[in-house]
Amino acid sequence: MIAEQIYGEFREMPGLVLTMAQACRLWSLDDSTCRTMITQLVESGFLCRNADGTYGRATNLTARSRMAKAGIQFVEIERPGGALSGEDRSARRA
Repeated sequence: MIAEQIYGEFREMPGLVLTMAQACRLWSLDDSTCRTMITQLVESGFLCRNADGTYGRATNLTARSRMAKAGIQFVEIERPGGALSGEDRSARRA
């Protein structure tokens, strides 16, 4: 039941990306139970663990490359405090 709820949340919100602590709070789970559920969804290939330690849908990784092939450009939005959203963050650091 819990795994179905987590699966459903990520399906309904394809861009959802959470840390383990955020996932625990969102679904009111203890760390061990949440880690077990997330691990099952990662092992099934539905979720993936990103380099920054967050978890999101594995299919989200391919969306940008498909959109780039289609000629869709991403617009970076300057956030308050000068933070950038999107993939330009790493390019600006270099």
